[in-house]
Amino acid sequence: EANYLEKIRAMVNKYKLPKGLIELELTETVFGDLDQKRERENAVYIINELKKMGFTISVDDFGSGYSSYTLLNYLPMDVMKIDRSLLVASDDSDRMQSILKNIIELGHLLNMKVLCEGIETEEQEKLLLSLGCRYGQGYLNSKPLKEEDFLKFWEEHE
Repeated sequence: EANYLEKIRAMVNKYKLPKGLIELELTETVFGDLDQKRERENAVYIINELKKMGFTISVDDFGSGYSSYTLLNYLPMDVMKIDRSLLVASDDSDRMQSILKNIIELGHLLNMKVLCEGIETEEQEKLLLSLGCRYGQGYLNSKPLKEEDFLKFWEEHE
């Protein structure tokens, strides 16, 4: 998007957003072809500028596409959000559990916060904890909530 960084800077300044408050989720499709040097340099520049503004950057749906590892190589991401399809496939596959475990370990080796999406059962949560994943999201904890419902949920579960 033309003038993307300028628009984001203006928003940060207008609303006086504190650093570390907002996490931007990016998917690999946002950056197009990272095999092209110009595209890669532009993506790195944009992410570094966003981080300077105080945003945390996550790669969303990790493992669902073809170039996830290329993203990790080139882009300075803070959070790896593992796609729920890997978790679902792990329910009845030792092989996929090994893959999931290694993806979690890779994220930790790259100093990333690792989160798994789509946790719906206590068994899935236990599996992730046993594999070293300490963060998750999914219907096991709650469906998406409106702000007022979230505040009530937060008070009840503090």
